[in-house]
Amino acid sequence: MGTLTRQHDWVSTSLGLPNQWPYSLRVSVSNLLRANLPMLVLWGEDHVLFYNDAVIPGLDPERHPVLGQPVREVWEQEWAIVEPVVKKVLHSGEPVSFQDIPLTIYRHGQAEKVFCTFSVSQVLNDEGAPGGVLVTCLETTHDVLTHKSLEVSEKRFQDLVKEAAVGIIVLTGEEMRVDIVNETYAQLIGRSQEELIGKELFKVIPEVEAYFRPNIDLVKRTGKPLYLFETPYSVQGHKGPIEGYLNLVYQPYRESDGTIRDVIVFCNEVTEQVRAMQRNEERQQQLLSLFEQSQVGIAILEGENLIFRMANPFYGQLVDRAPEQLIGKPLLEALPELVGQGFNEQLQKVITTGVPFVSNEVAAQVVRNNQLQTIYVNITFQPHRRVENGPIVGVFVVATDVTQQVKARQALHAEQIQLNTILREVPVGILIANPNGELIYGNPQVEQIFRHPFRVSKDIEAYKNWALFDPLTGDPFPLDAMPMVRTLLHGETVVGVEMKLKRGDGTWGYASVNTVPVYDDQGQLLLGVAAFIDITARKQAEEALRLSESRLRAVLESISDGLYIGGLEGITLVNQAALDQLGFTTAAELNRHIGTLAEEIQTRDWQTGEFIPVERQAFARAMGGEHVVQDVRVRHRLSGEERVVRCAASPVVVEGKVVAAVAINSDVTSQRQAEEALRQSEERYRQLSKELENRVQARTQELQIANLDLTRSNANLKQFAYVASHDLQEPLRKIQSFSTLLQKKYSTELGPQGFDLLSRIVKAGERMSTLI
Repeated sequence: MGTLTRQHDWVSTSLGLPNQWPYSLRVSVSNLLRANLPMLVLWGEDHVLFYNDAVIPGLDPERHPVLGQPVREVWEQEWAIVEPVVKKVLHSGEPVSFQDIPLTIYRHGQAEKVFCTFSVSQVLNDEGAPGGVLVTCLETTHDVLTHKSLEVSEKRFQDLVKEAAVGIIVLTGEEMRVDIVNETYAQLIGRSQEELIGKELFKVIPEVEAYFRPNIDLVKRTGKPLYLFETPYSVQGHKGPIEGYLNLVYQPYRESDGTIRDVIVFCNEVTEQVRAMQRNEERQQQLLSLFEQSQVGIAILEGENLIFRMANPFYGQLVDRAPEQLIGKPLLEALPELVGQGFNEQLQKVITTGVPFVSNEVAAQVVRNNQLQTIYVNITFQPHRRVENGPIVGVFVVATDVTQQVKARQALHAEQIQLNTILREVPVGILIANPNGELIYGNPQVEQIFRHPFRVSKDIEAYKNWALFDPLTGDPFPLDAMPMVRTLLHGETVVGVEMKLKRGDGTWGYASVNTVPVYDDQGQLLLGVAAFIDITARKQAEEALRLSESRLRAVLESISDGLYIGGLEGITLVNQAALDQLGFTTAAELNRHIGTLAEEIQTRDWQTGEFIPVERQAFARAMGGEHVVQDVRVRHRLSGEERVVRCAASPVVVEGKVVAAVAINSDVTSQRQAEEALRQSEERYRQLSKELENRVQARTQELQIANLDLTRSNANLKQFAYVASHDLQEPLRKIQSFSTLLQKKYSTELGPQGFDLLSRIVKAGERMSTLI
């Protein structure tokens, strides 16, 4: 047996290789093989059989060897009796002996009936827990045949029955009268031994007759034992119903003549085991149901090839296969696309080491819709054992599909990068604050606007330290009026608030601030975002323009003639002399269409008094690109006095286009009156000359007087001409002088356009001087 034991294929058993056996098992087997008494070891939950050479005669030659087999498969009929004893020894640790047990052995080529005494004792494993039992057999055939009588045998049998851990009852005759019964059986049906001995069993417990009597009749009729397992029973005890499950053995008892009169019934209560199994099956069914309904991929892989033993529907969805396409197939056969991705190796490592493997967001390429796709899963590989503390036979796989989350985060990350790029490159300063007012982001542009690195403000109160001022008053900007504060506290969207700021380098700047609140899906304030637009250059330009306009206004106001700048739709710039000239009080009153103004001041031909159409007026013609000098008769808007005005109008050209017209109106009423007086004087002179010529001869004396009058008239005319010329030259010289002075002193402030306008005024003055 030593050789057979060493050569036996232990890998195919639940024990595995001998070097993996517990030390106590190896010692027990070693001692067993050296002993000359029949000895057996039953080990583990399967009660795997070890025996020595002395046991061989007790075995059926056709079945030997039975080494390494579960004992229930070797002695099927006897196991129902032996199993409770083995369990009792394993549970209690107390050894059990069976005296003078009859056995049939094969000795000298033939079967021989012998008697043996068996001792069953507990063997502990390396952890000190029950691992198996050691059965020692001592042949007592000689003593039994020599010394035991029928009474002794009967007494011993009854003692055995009485002490047995299983319920034993002997029924005799057709009435099924109780001949022998032990306390264990009596307890099973809620009776005492005294209530059963000598009684007909089915009169004591009639409720079970319909089920159990046919079994007993069958055994008596056939003479064969009947084995029933996990048989439910229900009897009415003194304290109420008793229900449970039994493993039953109906053993016929033959008389010496071979007739069967009695039946021995062995009852082993397995209620707890059955109910435990039922509960376990219920839990398994519940667990299987949970697996089937779970939104997590679950699979069990077993063996060296990692064969699918179970896969729930969600796992099938994960790999785009039905569970039926996976179960029973090796991993890499069912999912060939996993070759080279490392999963097979990691699963084998878990089986080898027993160390679970957990990893999140693992990329896996699987075939979905006939295309290789990358998915992301959170996976757990847990060692799988069929029994607690048993060997690892596979891997329990749990996989959660997180593809959408990973891709969403990747997209979010890409959007974040894009957003950061935009915030970094946008030509606007950006500040972002959380609802508490803490600044959590500032882009480079905001640092450029403030001329100092981004500074974190912990809360809204810290904003008081910002050097922000009202651009109009120069006062510090109130905290509650700051755009970011209004957004964070009240959810306002603030647009176009201008601020003056003291920059980090000591200079002053200006910024236009817009702020907007950002809310989450529940409407809770998430962020406040402020956009700072640097308007320093614009403010400086506005200030320069304001100064330039102020200077231009001073120049214009120094001109005594009326000056107008504008277009057909209205006058945009005018001096006070122009307002006084026509009787207007404000520039806004002049900012109307030229046709409307012409009707209001009754612009007419200065000689004929006829109204001049708008398109023929000097200002309109200048908008057409002409340089025009036109005398017109107008009426003062307030006094109604009529005046003669000389309008010198020129176009304002920018990049080849007429964008406006400029006109200077000079009051020439006195000049025109002098000219009219001169004309009337000349007319009188001509009439007088004609009259004198006709009367020359008749009125010689009057000629002298007429000559004197003529001489006087001529002198008056010269004097008038001199006075008129002098009066006209004086304002013209002022225009030319002031214009030349403006060109020399303020050309840089006026800019190219202003300089061009003054140049035109100077040229117009020269033309007028030539005309005079």
